[in-house]
Amino acid sequence: MTPRVCLGIDPGPIPGMCVLTYSDDGILVNARALQCSANWIDTLIEDELCRDPEEKILLSVERYVPRRGRGKQLAAGANQQTQEMAAGLVARYARRDGVTVVSYTPAQVMPWATEQKLRKVGLWDSTTGCAHARAAAKHALYCACKDGGMPNPLSKANPNAREIIAQAHTAR
Repeated sequence: MTPRVCLGIDPGPIPGMCVLTYSDDGILVNARALQCSANWIDTLIEDELCRDPEEKILLSVERYVPRRGRGKQLAAGANQQTQEMAAGLVARYARRDGVTVVSYTPAQVMPWATEQKLRKVGLWDSTTGCAHARAAAKHALYCACKDGGMPNPLSKANPNAREIIAQAHTAR
């Protein structure tokens, strides 16, 4: 059975999560993106996994790559927290039945997951001001197409004849 649900996760002190749900024929029917505090991410992932225990799910956790010398000072411990969260999520959910875990670096995902593609699926405007939700959306879309066999949003063969209205939330 082809997974119909793809979750993208941007780990860190303020993690982002995106859920893409497809119909059996590959049409994107729902897209949700959010940011939350680090202590909520497992609860939100579990909530998605428990919606339909029979559902096969793709979980894409951004592979952590430390960023140094970019002119931004991260809060003390943020690098370590992000690294630990990414590794923990991969380890925890890779053992879960019905969940396929993949991990890509931002360098692999970002050039492919363009503004135009996110606009097509309704996730550009809804993630404005939510950098972590937007990063999670890029990972979810990349994974859904690359690993889940879902159509590229810009492909002429794409069955998504309409743009969907995505939802974005900031959970506190």
